[in-house]
Amino acid sequence: MEKGMKYLKGAVTLAVATVLLGVIAGDAARIRERLGGSSLVSALVAQREKVKSKARAVTLNQLMPSAEDFRSLLEGGPSDPGKIRDCIVYYEKVAEYMPQSAEAYGVLGYLYDRRGDVQRATFLLEKALGMQQRFLPFHYNRGVLAYRHGRFAEAEQSFADAVAVPFSENLSFVVSSRLYVPLFVDLPEKEKWLVLRLKDGYRQSYLMMIQSRYHRKDYSGMMRAAADAIAAGFDQGGEFYYFAGIAAQGMNDPREAVKAFEQAIKRDPSWADPYERMTESLRALGEKDDVLRQFTAQAEVLKKAGTPNPKGQEPSLDLRIF
Repeated sequence: MEKGMKYLKGAVTLAVATVLLGVIAGDAARIRERLGGSSLVSALVAQREKVKSKARAVTLNQLMPSAEDFRSLLEGGPSDPGKIRDCIVYYEKVAEYMPQSAEAYGVLGYLYDRRGDVQRATFLLEKALGMQQRFLPFHYNRGVLAYRHGRFAEAEQSFADAVAVPFSENLSFVVSSRLYVPLFVDLPEKEKWLVLRLKDGYRQSYLMMIQSRYHRKDYSGMMRAAADAIAAGFDQGGEFYYFAGIAAQGMNDPREAVKAFEQAIKRDPSWADPYERMTESLRALGEKDDVLRQFTAQAEVLKKAGTPNPKGQEPSLDLRIF
């Protein structure tokens, strides 16, 4: 009897040791296999996960940059190397703890691009897109990277994929994200800010799509994209009418070009470029010199006013978070 009790005590000791070693090693499957998934095992594993979760939360809280600092990067502010480094350290740790988070890889790709490490940024952004296909910024960022390297057909397709994502899906993805919400939750008008931010993503995607088609001399495609953007309400100051006019010029249709430039001027009379383009189309239609001189003079006045208007120039090639 005494010998049997010693054997039983030895077996229990071995079992407990197996549990503790398994918990320390994080080998939950091995524990369950050896001890049959007992309530003791479950409790120990649950306790270990609770301790680990608390430790991770402490680590992330210590590393987390302020929302204000991060928004300064998000809004295209100064590329402060220190702030970028701090943000990368934080989101690298987030990706380690949450390897299924597409947002973490998307943010890291954005940050590495700001640092100038395009190769690492591209890898991370592709990983984010592979995990979440229904989010505009992931497609947009792929398009920008292709555009930078002159791969305009690839860029055009990415921007088309971006605008194909419904607004409601973009909004739902952002507001349900534990990574995105802290970036804007403390803003006084956060709902309005977020809606405007997401809508700007569509506007920029259409503009980049048009620019990509311009480089490919796809003028009919430019016209379609401009018309779609106008119909969706994304024209803010005549820029899509302006590009529709350029597309019409490319198709040798000066009459349609004049109509488009007239609308651009109507929406922003302070913008010199449509006046210059209008002069070209009116000349092609045989308009009198005195009329041409009026538009040319107006363009010169606006240029001398010294207020640059970037709407007709090459677009910003910055990436987006959302």
